[in-house]
Amino acid sequence: MNRLDFTELVATFKWRSSNGVGFKPTKLGNFDGVQDWKVVNVLLAEMEDYLHAAKVGQHSVMEFAKSYLKGYASTWWKIMKQKEGKCHNPSLGLTTKERGCKVVG
Repeated sequence: MNRLDFTELVATFKWRSSNGVGFKPTKLGNFDGVQDWKVVNVLLAEMEDYLHAAKVGQHSVMEFAKSYLKGYASTWWKIMKQKEGKCHNPSLGLTTKERGCKVVG
């Protein structure tokens, strides 16, 4: 993309936003749990940019982000949420240790 193309692109975005025409950022790729910090860092940076551009509110960030977890990453998230619910629910009648939760302190 040469400089003129970029200038035209910026002008188009400014015109669209001033005339009430919204835009939708490019959809992000899914995350399958790959353990490569370069991939994770790129994904997190892209997610931040997307959340900002799409004006996703703070209350919706987790719901939005977890929708991009697939495969092992999705399974891990579900297990963590189950453990969290179990560890924060003393009404089960079990001690913290019996519930499999870490004792802090």
